[in-house]
Amino acid sequence: MGNISSGQTAEKYLENGNAKYNLGDYSGAILDYNKAIEINPNDAGAYYKRGNAKRILGDNRGAIQDYNKAIAINPNDAEAYLKRGNTKDKLDDKNGACLDWNMAGELRDVNAYDLIKKKKTTPILLAFSDLTNNQKMSVMNLLITIASNDEEQGLQDKKLQYLSNYIYKLGVSLDNCRAYFLSNEQIKTIKDLKLLSQVQKKFLLIAVLELIISYGNVDETAEEVTYNIFKMIGIDFEIFKNTIAKYMTEIDDTL
Repeated sequence: MGNISSGQTAEKYLENGNAKYNLGDYSGAILDYNKAIEINPNDAGAYYKRGNAKRILGDNRGAIQDYNKAIAINPNDAEAYLKRGNTKDKLDDKNGACLDWNMAGELRDVNAYDLIKKKKTTPILLAFSDLTNNQKMSVMNLLITIASNDEEQGLQDKKLQYLSNYIYKLGVSLDNCRAYFLSNEQIKTIKDLKLLSQVQKKFLLIAVLELIISYGNVDETAEEVTYNIFKMIGIDFEIFKNTIAKYMTEIDDTL
């Protein structure tokens, strides 16, 4: 334990640190933030403030560690995601930066999405960019399986257009996807998709939702197939189902 003046509270050290930060004394601010954290290691704000000071002083990796702690304590801190994204961008971690900016946007930071647009990419592509080639083919095979089980007629062009877009986005060959699927049926596909991170599974859910909604209607067969697959790979289908229900209610209200 460091030498902390008796009677000094974590709030007081945080206040002193903020005052020094505002005067440009970033090293002095960090010393006070250290003391505030030593007294109260669960103060997300102290980690966030210390991360800001470290970032200004050029300690980007140290700043990211502090933002990580702030986010672990308060997962709804949009500013921490935004600043961590900015710091990752400085370290040329484009994918990590855009994923953090996307989280900040979901937490209602309206400026975060503009940062993603400047990188000329989308969060879903960034989430899938780290997949192995087999995992990318398995994502594609999942979309093809769901599309092929949709019984809506007259929508082949829409299906093909959507699937073609994803073949291009994922950078895979349709022939290779088919061969990969036929070589192991569904077993390897499920195994590949189980290994996706929670963020990647979230975007996989979005991709499937976009596929089903692109038809303009929700087919029960496609929904059942999706439910069974999602259950096997560990995606909460209830969230997916509730989103579909909300979408269909909105469609009905416009008719």
